[in-house]
Amino acid sequence: MSKPNAMNHSVMFIDDDEDDLEMLGDAVASTFPNLECLRFSSPVLAIEYLSSPEVNPLCIFVDINMPVMRGDEVVQRIKIYDHLNNSKIAILSTCINEDARRMLLFHGANYTIVKPSRFIALRDCVCDVITEQLTGMDGTNSQGRDDSSISSH
Repeated sequence: MSKPNAMNHSVMFIDDDEDDLEMLGDAVASTFPNLECLRFSSPVLAIEYLSSPEVNPLCIFVDINMPVMRGDEVVQRIKIYDHLNNSKIAILSTCINEDARRMLLFHGANYTIVKPSRFIALRDCVCDVITEQLTGMDGTNSQGRDDSSISSH
């Protein structure tokens, strides 16, 4: 996999579910054809890739429940790298209670997204986060849909 040539011209998905990676990546690629969509099923390999100063995705979407490394651990490791300070991190989960949400935001996540039951709603939530970053919005006024929840820091 080649590294992006320019800053903030990519988005990254880290999820151990290959089907989710493929569907979200394809949906984002079709909505934002000028963005490179990086997909990692291994959080360890994703962190290794992100360690390069040449890599600076616009947004990094991280599943919270992965077997090798939990999403909160991934966030903490991403925050070690100064070159990723402008990359927005969104945690994806089927359920996030308020205490967990606060902890994730404290450790550096910018968004928490409760995965809606319908894929189209999830795609829309992810695309909303990307659009906010592309248009320079900070996300503080993000509103979830009836079957999803986007919270931001």
